Amino acid sequence: MSKDPTDARSRFAHRLRAIRIPRGFKTARSFARALGIDENRYTRYERAEVEPDLQLLLRICELLKATPNDLLCDTIGSSSAMIPHGFAEVPAQSFEAKPSTPAHSNGGHSEDERKAVAWQLAEAVALLKANAHNGSATTLSAIEKLRLIGPVFAKLEADPFSFLANLPNELDGISLDGEAEARIGTLSDKLLAAHSV
Repeated sequence: MSKDPTDARSRFAHRLRAIRIPRGFKTARSFARALGIDENRYTRYERAEVEPDLQLLLRICELLKATPNDLLCDTIGSSSAMIPHGFAEVPAQSFEAKPSTPAHSNGGHSEDERKAVAWQLAEAVALLKANAHNGSATTLSAIEKLRLIGPVFAKLEADPFSFLANLPNELDGISLDGEAEARIGTLSDKLLAAHSV
């Protein structure tokens, strides 16, 4: 039984507002301006009338210094391997700004850069698996894609080395073209480099 998309939207809207205000955007108008979109368009997201597309969602995360998981997943910062589908009610104080991590001396990888690479790898793996099982991930909505990617990202973040060691088994039986295999390999190498001290 699938969850009602309007319920998911309303929970996303609640979390968006709960994160926006403590991050310094006191009004929807100020945040819409920062996003470069019309205020009416943005307020429709907070009223749970519609959901943003994936590009805008990533821009929202960038401005709020949040991850898509912060806006979309039940558990934030969980070490559990899987995050259940849906959204959780989280108090606004849970979203206080985190201090940014300075770049390391190992080629200048910051925590944000490492997480971006981890997200890209999780996206590549999740969408490959979705294509193999459902036929086409290209028809999925932004929220559906994030529901697929979020748990893979959480699993990767919980134990990146075990995730990478088990990745060939995860992709076993999935036909990879040369481009997909090269992308997985490149992102895996970048992730390993970002984790080296």
